[in-house]
Amino acid sequence: MTTIALNFSTKVLEKFLSSLKVTLSAMLIGYQVARQKAANRQIAPMILHEYPHHTLESLLSEMNDRAEVRYRD
Repeated sequence: MTTIALNFSTKVLEKFLSSLKVTLSAMLIGYQVARQKAANRQIAPMILHEYPHHTLESLLSEMNDRAEVRYRD
């Protein structure tokens, strides 16, 4: 009886810790993406002169899109 209870509680604990790991990992990735987008907002006006075919908004959008792809994969 004790073995059954220990096996069950171990499985429950493993599932809980696994879901906690996934949640914390997703939160960390979200935090990194948010920080990258904040940095992009500050950098885009500084490098706009190097991209004459872009407006500020289009350059910022492209930078953010690339950051999303880089962090999500």
